[in-house]
Amino acid sequence: SCGDFFNVPIGYFMNVGPIHEANPPFSPGLMNYMVKRMEEHLSFADSTADQFAHDKEKGRLTFVIVIPTCKSKSIDSDNVVQDFASDSFQKMMKSPYFVKHIILKPREHGYVEGAQHLKPTRHKESQYSTSIVILQSRNSRESENVTPVVTNHIFESEIRTAFASRHQLELSERRSSHE
Repeated sequence: SCGDFFNVPIGYFMNVGPIHEANPPFSPGLMNYMVKRMEEHLSFADSTADQFAHDKEKGRLTFVIVIPTCKSKSIDSDNVVQDFASDSFQKMMKSPYFVKHIILKPREHGYVEGAQHLKPTRHKESQYSTSIVILQSRNSRESENVTPVVTNHIFESEIRTAFASRHQLELSERRSSHE
């Protein structure tokens, strides 16, 4: 974490490395603002690339965003939170910087619980789908055409392996240690 994402100066992310992960609080307003801010950083990366056209390393920036998968708005929906969440999710999917969407199905992936020190198990199996959304600057997209990093099948396979649920394994290990 680098502190308050919204106060990070434009250009900062591009200068500290080309790929960054975001796992924001799942608040629709905050997520809308996050997408807007990421697009500002990506736009700056594109304009930097234009200034340094001879250097393909300049202007490379990728955001890998981990969020709950959100369905489209339902016309007859009374769920205001779902409607707002859908707006922010669609902003990412329709962004001019969008390049890839990976969906991790429920129970096929997991996470470490925030309160694992208070729980009997550390790992939790996800009950909902999770989306990995990738936004990239133009130079990052162009370099992907030459040497794919985040758009190739190996990356997706590695994401699925990294997010694989460890819950059942943890339970099995605990049972074995008590026998």
